[in-house]
Amino acid sequence: LQFKVFPLTGACNPSLPNSERIGPCLAAAAAECAHNQGAFWEVNRDLFSNQRALTESQWNFNELLFVAQSNGLNTEEFKTCFSNDATMVGVLSDAAAGGKLGLQGTPTFLLHGVTEDKWIMLKEPRMEHLLTLINAHKKGAKLRLPER
Repeated sequence: LQFKVFPLTGACNPSLPNSERIGPCLAAAAAECAHNQGAFWEVNRDLFSNQRALTESQWNFNELLFVAQSNGLNTEEFKTCFSNDATMVGVLSDAAAGGKLGLQGTPTFLLHGVTEDKWIMLKEPRMEHLLTLINAHKKGAKLRLPER
């Protein structure tokens, strides 16, 4: 199971129309920095639970630093990661890859390798459905897709 960021703004997502709304880009970078400290899911949960604020305003570094501190991250490591150009390059790379797959929103779940070497996009999935499919595949079940 991999999680890739896909900020819903053209400010850092080349597959979306250009936008000056940078908040989602900063949030994606914060999630990447949290991942480096083993707290990706905790920070991601907080960012997703505050999506409306992220959408309506320009989140700034201090607000994201507060989220990091609230989740027990080392703030000096977080600051270093956040200011590192490679972090935003990773965000841009994930966004570009998602655009090539035709993603239009988040979250989107894709399965790979269940039917040959293909990606399958799940429509309106729930996490428990995804985990059921993964566990079934581990036990040898083959997923049959309707013919198109």
